[in-house]
Parts: sequence; C-alpha cells; structure tokens
Amino acid sequence: MADATTTANNPFGFLPKNWLKNSDMLFAVGAILVIVMLIIPLPAILLDMLLIVDIVVSLLILLMVLNLKSASEFSVFPQLLLVMTAFRLALNVSATRLILTQGINFKGRIIGAFGDFVIGGNIVVGVLIFVILIIVQFMVITKGATRVAEVAARFALDSMPPKMLAVDSELNAGAITEKEANERRLKIRQESDFYGTMDGASKFVQGDVIAGIIITIINILGGFIIGMAMRGESLEVAAKAYTRFTVGDGIVTQIPAFFMSFATGLLVTRSASEDNLGKQVIKQLLIDPRNLFIAAGFAFIMAWLPGFPTLILLFFSIALGFLAWNIQRQGEELGITEKKESETAARKGPVDVSSLLKTEPIELSIGANLIPLVDETQGGDLLNRVTNTRRELALEMGMVVPPVRITDNAGIEPEEYVVSINGTEMAKGSVRSSMLLAINQRGEGEKLEGEVTREPAFGLPAYWISYEDRDIAEKKGFMIFSPTAVIATHLTEIIKRNAMLLLGRQEVQKIVDVLKETHPALVQEVMGKPNALGYVQKVMQQLLGEGISIRNTVVLLESVADAIDAKILPEQAAEVVRQRMSHQISKQVASPDGIIRVITLSQAHQEEIGNNVVDAGDGRGQTIAMELTAVQDLVKKIREASKIVSEKGYDSVLLVSPLIRRAMFNLVSKNIGKISVIASSEIATGYKVESLVLIR
Repeated sequence: MADATTTANNPFGFLPKNWLKNSDMLFAVGAILVIVMLIIPLPAILLDMLLIVDIVVSLLILLMVLNLKSASEFSVFPQLLLVMTAFRLALNVSATRLILTQGINFKGRIIGAFGDFVIGGNIVVGVLIFVILIIVQFMVITKGATRVAEVAARFALDSMPPKMLAVDSELNAGAITEKEANERRLKIRQESDFYGTMDGASKFVQGDVIAGIIITIINILGGFIIGMAMRGESLEVAAKAYTRFTVGDGIVTQIPAFFMSFATGLLVTRSASEDNLGKQVIKQLLIDPRNLFIAAGFAFIMAWLPGFPTLILLFFSIALGFLAWNIQRQGEELGITEKKESETAARKGPVDVSSLLKTEPIELSIGANLIPLVDETQGGDLLNRVTNTRRELALEMGMVVPPVRITDNAGIEPEEYVVSINGTEMAKGSVRSSMLLAINQRGEGEKLEGEVTREPAFGLPAYWISYEDRDIAEKKGFMIFSPTAVIATHLTEIIKRNAMLLLGRQEVQKIVDVLKETHPALVQEVMGKPNALGYVQKVMQQLLGEGISIRNTVVLLESVADAIDAKILPEQAAEVVRQRMSHQISKQVASPDGIIRVITLSQAHQEEIGNNVVDAGDGRGQTIAMELTAVQDLVKKIREASKIVSEKGYDSVLLVSPLIRRAMFNLVSKNIGKISVIASSEIATGYKVESLVLIR
C-alpha cells in the first residue's frame, strides 16, 4: 500500500521525494548558475561536465519530441527551449574565456577531442567543414523551423474562434456536456497559446546560431591577437591551437543546438495523431506496396546504366521488392486489400444524405466579422446573452426555448446575421462589431455624428457610433447598446413572434411531465382523454401566437379539461383560457398605474362586425365576411388610431366584444401588425379602462 501511494504521488519513483516538491527551487538555482557562468571563470573539468549535460539533455528532448502524439503534449517546450539556449550560450562564453586566457595550455578535453576529430590534421579542411555545418544549421534547419513556427502560430490563432464556435454550437445543440465543452475549450486555448509561444521561442534558436557564429569569429581573431601579440607565439602555433579549440568549441555547442532546432521543427509541424512520429512514417510510407515495387524497378533499371554501381543498386532493388512483396502478402492475409476495395466501392456508391435532412429549431448564422462576438477570449459575450435570453423567455413565456445553434456563414455579408426557425429564415440584420448602437429615447430632435441606421428588432431610428462618443450620446439622452445586445434583442423578438412554431408535441409533453409532479390528478384527467396532447398543443400555440404566456399551466389545463368535455374547438378553448387568465392579460397590457389605455370601436361597428363573423372551418379560426371596401376602411381607421396612441407614448391595445375578439385579432395581425386585441371579459377587477381613441 505504501509503495502504491508513493508511486501515485511521485511517478518518478527513482527520484528522491523532495526533488519534485522543490523543483521550482532547482530551476531557480539553475537560472542563477547560468548567470554566474557568464561572469565567473569555470574550471576545465566542470566545463567538460556541463558540455556533456548540454548534449545529453538536448538529445533527450529530441527523443521526447519524436515520441509525441500531438504538439500540445509538450507544452513546456518553449520555456525549455529558452532555458537550454541560455545555458548553451553561457557555456560558449565560459569556453571562450578559458580558450583566450589559457591559450595552448587549455585543458578542456571535450572541446579538444571534437577539434581533433573535425580538423583531422588539416586546419583548412576542418574550418571548411565547420563553416558548412554552420551554414546548414542556420540557413536550413533554423530558418525553416522559425518560418514554420510563424505560420503555425498564425493558423492556430486564426482557427481559434471557429473552433470555439463549433464547441459552443455543439453545447447549445446538446451534443456534448458542459464538462466536455470546458475540456475542449481548454485544449483549444492551450494549443493556441503553445503555437503563439513557439513563434517567439523560435527566434531564440535563430539568435543562438548567429551568436555562435560571432563567438567563433571572435575566438579565432582574438586568439591570433592574444597569442602572437601578447604571448609571443608564432603564427603556426597560434593558428593550430586557437583554430583547433575554436572549431571544437563550435562543434560541441552546435550539436545540441542542432538537436534543439531539429526538435523545434518537428514539434511545430506535428499534427495530432494516435501514434508517434516513427509509427506514422512507417504506416504512411509503406502503406501501399505498389510504390515500393515501382521504386525497386527504378533501382533495377539504374543498375544497368553505364558508370552506376551495379551491385549496390541491385541490392536495393531486391530489398525493396522483397519488402513490397512481404507487405502485400501480409495485407492479403489480414484482409486489408479487400477492405480497401470495399471502402473504394463504398465511396463510389450512393452517398448517405440523411444527416442533411435535420434542421435546427433555432439557428443564428453570423458573418465572418461577427465571430469575435462569440469568442469569450476576445471579450465576446454573445453566448452568455443567448443563454440569458433562453432563461428570460422561459420565465416570461412559460416554455423551454430550444438551444440556439450559432454558426458562421460565409454566404452572408461579414457583419450580417440571420435568424432561422426550423430551417426557414425569419429575420436578417446587421451590426457593426466595433461600434455601439445609440437610440434616441427623447424623440428625433437630437442628432449624433455617426452612421444613420434602424434598430433591427423594432425599426427605431438609431446611429452607429464609436466607443469614444458614448459619453456624448448618453448626455444627449440616447440609449446605448452593444452589438451583442442588439443581436440578442432581435433574436428574442423573433422567438416571441414565432413561439408557436417552436412548441411541438414533445415540448408540450415535457411541460406536462413537470406539472405532473405537483398536480398528478389534473394531468391524469386531461391526458387520459383522446388526442389530449395535440389538443393542448393547439391551445398553447394559440396563446403563444398572441404573446400570452403559458406559464400558468394549472389554469390552462383545467380550462382545457372543461373544453374537451364540451367538445369545442381548440381555438374556442383558447378564448376560454384567456378569460380565466384575465389578471395575467390585464397586467400585461396595463400601465404601471393600473390603467389600461385602449382603442375602442363604436357599438354600431361591433354589431356590424359581429353579424358578419364566420368560421373559416378546419380549425383555421374566425374571419370577417364584409365587403372588401368596408374591411379596408376598418383597417385604415385602426391603423390611424394606433398611430395616434403610439405618438402619445403608449402601446396599442384594441378593446372589443368577446364575440368578435378572435376575428378582430386575425384581421389586425394580418393587415397591421403588433396590436394587442383584448375582450372586455378579459379586464380583471381592479384595473381601470381609459379610451384614447374611439373608432366610429
């Protein structure tokens, strides 16, 4: 048990317990030692030890990179790269100090051994080889890794908002949980931070190589000057000693630098996979034996060309052919060939398009410039506003609004957005993502410097202004809204206007299931009747269509129970429910002082309309069967009356007899728009009625 606990707390069981606990202290001491190495001379034996540490650690880092499955697994690499670069430069400075101060008496065995190995008795050849290594390191590996890091950082940062948007869309659609969404967001942020940091860290690699070249030149020139001028050494002795030590120092520091540059290039070009790099290369390079057969044939042909090494080429041709034959045989035994053929046939066969038939209940498509409004890392709060909108609508309307799927749409203008209900476009608007919307609440007298526009939800005159002009607009009495507030408000209004389209039988069943916990007898009575679910759905849709909340489910179902027994149509049942919800309706249309200000029709008008109300049949509701000119005249008078009421600062409410209320609502909603039509029986006790306009 003790061993298991120790292993869980310290996965590196071979290390002392306090090493991991005090790892921050160890790094702090290491950083101080690097600074000390730049100032205080080191003994040759200590320098040899540190040079070996540099080479070994750099090799370990390279091997670590080769075995990674994704770049983000090695998130500490940029910081480690900086530490190793500083450590290597400190070693280079320390070696330079010892070479210049000790001259031919320099005792560094590692540097001397590398110098003897590279020069090999010929100083000119050794220097040329060293220069070639430096050129390869600087021009190929380092510059390539730096460029790849820049491109990877740019694409990682550019792809972050769409990735975040995709995660949020899946969360809103219910495809993933909140925990899974948070994990994916964290992974996306870590990946973006990693590539952004790698872009800067790669510059250290490039600077390291340049510093190595400069130090090498200083070593050689400084060695000649010090050896010949200060120590009286001959040109031959100085050239042999200082060139040997300088080349050795350059090689022993460039080898770990090459390892780190190579690791940097591999890491920033690494794509996520279930396998490490070695397995990926083998799988993808040798996946098709036909390529190996072609390569074997090419080597076989080259073997017979004049001047080519026949035996070597024949050996490679036979080896490649044998490898290709062996891979093909194993593939046939495992059924891989048949699988590939079946996959190819499947791709050529009919395409499954069933997934394209699915439509989202509510979808908000945004243009490219509006994506930052969704990205929380860039200050976007559209997702939070949409979530709050769903919560507010649930409290206000009494129904659970389906999740809103937010997608980016390249087919619309960059600053446009489109709201769709059940796959049908219901509204379109545009906002300025970097500006504020100012609406004048005191009338149209005041003006602002900005782009003249219309508020998309209600069509009010407004201005798009800069953030700097906010104080000026507020002093002039303008209401200020952010772009996300504008979109959320418009979305709310569209959902309210089309709430009846979002209420299906499944949603009604959920509402009934919630009520069943507190009123089981009522639910059992209503839902036990034939076709009760569809009946309740139609009643609720009628109420939502007029902006009446269905949150008071108890009163609604009690009324529906009586209506079903009376065998009346759902539309007529909705009128019964409205009368029982008189307090709710009265409060909805009344002003804060408890007065309901209305437009009324003369008694003669109402009698004439009542005599001409007919049922359209098939549950389509009541209509007014009057002459066309009479209907048009009535609509014109109601529109003019509504304008008068709006100019006085009140909402338009038309008060009529209960007998013609439904028919008048159908007429008004189709020809005028948003006017509340209430019956006199829907005025609750305690509310006063004030007629603003009488239509004669």
